[in-house]
Amino acid sequence: MSADIQKSQLEQNLQETNRALNLADCHLQQEISKIKVSLEQEYNHRYENDQKRHQNDLNQLRQQLAKEIDSKRFINHSIQDTDELKKMYRTEIDRLYRENLDLSQHQAKLIDAHQKQMQIMKKELDDGYTNVISEVQREQTRLQARCDQLKQQLLDSQQTIEQLKSSLNRLKNNRFGDLSKVTEVPVNEKMTSERAN
Repeated sequence: MSADIQKSQLEQNLQETNRALNLADCHLQQEISKIKVSLEQEYNHRYENDQKRHQNDLNQLRQQLAKEIDSKRFINHSIQDTDELKKMYRTEIDRLYRENLDLSQHQAKLIDAHQKQMQIMKKELDDGYTNVISEVQREQTRLQARCDQLKQQLLDSQQTIEQLKSSLNRLKNNRFGDLSKVTEVPVNEKMTSERAN
């Protein structure tokens, strides 16, 4: 009866372990989703701020350039001044192009950093999930081994009981037997050792 109770408890522990594993898996999936949403929001926020800042800079530069061109236009309309304005305009265009190129490179770096951070966090979550699974599997293996051991003990106990019953029946049927000469029924050594433990 004790072996049956222990077997039932082991089966209940296995069920609780499986439920804990399912709960941990669900929790990990929720955490991954939260992290993804948080990273995407942070990236979008930074990207929008960078875009606004650079757009404001470009607008200010355009306004400044327009003012300078208008100022030069009203001061002198000579060919020399026109050439200087063209040169200044070309220089400003080149500078704006370089700034736009720098902005594109900065955005590429942000995207690359975001992807690397996602990979690192995914690896950490995967490693944690793998460790949880390994621990649960080890516990299941240990519980299964203990269950098998209890089953074997139960089987050995049943065999010993059958041996005792058989010996008792022989004693009852032996009308002329001398009870003082009846030897003790051998008991399974393995069962004796396990009970002692």
